[in-house]
Amino acid sequence: GMLMADFTTAVREKLNIVAIVFNDRVLKNIKKELVRDGYPIFGVEFPNPNFAQFAESCGGFGIRVDTPDKLDEALQNAIQSEKPSIVEIIVDPDKTAASTKKVE
Repeated sequence: GMLMADFTTAVREKLNIVAIVFNDRVLKNIKKELVRDGYPIFGVEFPNPNFAQFAESCGGFGIRVDTPDKLDEALQNAIQSEKPSIVEIIVDPDKTAASTKKVE
């Protein structure tokens, strides 16, 4: 969410793409550094933006998913919209995704 100009470009160019945003409403790596270094946690937790609404406001398709059982339908709706789309998946900020391995 640091720079969303690429989505407005996709709308302008009528690109049929689907972007998936895992929204934990926090800058997790910066928060970890603050905690590690003994600083107060400040300015890293965000109740907004709503990325699905952002997509709609740009002329694309946006949908927010808050439970796993809604994900398949959300992805199908995004693909069928034939517009640049954002599927925003709300995730628990206190959970950490499994690490990925380097692809060789």
